[in-house]
Amino acid sequence: EVLKKGIFNYVNNDTINLINQRRLDFLTDTKDKSFIPFKNGVAVISKECVTMQGYASITGYIWKSQILGHDFQVEDKGKVEHFDFYKFTERICTENKSVEKGRHKSLLCSLGYMLHNYRTPANKFALILSEASLDENPQGRTGKGLLMQAIGKIRKTVTIDGKNFNFDSPFAFQNVTIDTQILFFDDVKKNFNFQRLYSAITEGLSFERKNKDRVNLSPEASPKITISTNYAIKGNSESDKGRKFEMELLCYYSTKNRPVDEFRREFFHSWDVSDWNTFYNFMLHCIQMYFINDCKIPTYTSEILIEKKLLLETSPEFVEYAKKFIT
Repeated sequence: EVLKKGIFNYVNNDTINLINQRRLDFLTDTKDKSFIPFKNGVAVISKECVTMQGYASITGYIWKSQILGHDFQVEDKGKVEHFDFYKFTERICTENKSVEKGRHKSLLCSLGYMLHNYRTPANKFALILSEASLDENPQGRTGKGLLMQAIGKIRKTVTIDGKNFNFDSPFAFQNVTIDTQILFFDDVKKNFNFQRLYSAITEGLSFERKNKDRVNLSPEASPKITISTNYAIKGNSESDKGRKFEMELLCYYSTKNRPVDEFRREFFHSWDVSDWNTFYNFMLHCIQMYFINDCKIPTYTSEILIEKKLLLETSPEFVEYAKKFIT
């Protein structure tokens, strides 16, 4: 009763300011190193190698929610390349029974970019996962969801329903927290307004939560953004190009040919401790490949993506008409 009656005397800005503040410096990735915390220590990934360090030698705090509950052991690259999930990434870059090496390297570096938790305005852009198909009614099944599940096993991810997302909703990003590392727009609609994300990508994410103060995250603290879609994302200006990388996946799988049919087990749900260890090694290998490629995602040739963008900007009738003049 005493506290209730005098609450505004005991709890106000003046009294709170009398409390000594303590700054917590968190362990964060650097330009050329990435840190993945496991139960038995922290995996340190660089261009040269992957090593384990004990928590006693690590400087900086770590969110408990970001520690992976696995005793990690470093494995050789040969074992990783025989793993189911590695083969799956090859399949979604396969056409005419041949793996497109350039596309596959681009995919692995894309995964490495998302897992590398280093963010500055200069190196931040959204990863767009789409399918290599000109079908007006795309069916999906290219593996976009499995890739994002894989990323979510390493970095804390908030998933947003892209089909029902509304930029004008005051609480559109209320599920984001200060330890969120990836913001995933799942299966966005045709004509998704990508320009509305410009500020969040380069200047930092700002959002409201119900009954709480507005949160303004700096570019360094804002989550990286991934978008999955069955359509081309509109926009081909220099501003658009600088804020996105489009990773097109080939339509290797279908309702009649699923990954579980080929590998005879479900990813993630059917793995034992050894499988999980190889999976983590593969994902860390993607980060290392990204470093080896000078922290850049290599481009690859995609005539389908070019035509999809042309269709989006014009119409199927115009594209068919224009093809008559191409020799």
